[in-house]
Amino acid sequence: MPPPLFTGGGGFFFAKHGEMRLRINGKETECSAATLGQLIVELKLQPESLVVEHNAQIIKQQEWGEKTLREGDTIELLNFVGGG
Repeated sequence: MPPPLFTGGGGFFFAKHGEMRLRINGKETECSAATLGQLIVELKLQPESLVVEHNAQIIKQQEWGEKTLREGDTIELLNFVGGG
């Protein structure tokens, strides 16, 4: 069993190898993605109209594949929808 990790919320959890916890749109979420680009694919999101904020910084789409994720990162995903 992997070592327990402190969640920062007063508790512990056991992480599976290669998984981490992120806060995505205000909700604690486990993922195995190493980069923002991998996270978008893992969540099956359409990148064409997506804006991504990583730890209070908007990240350009061309940088998603290079932006490394770390345990406890905060991600905000905004999807713009057109209409009339």
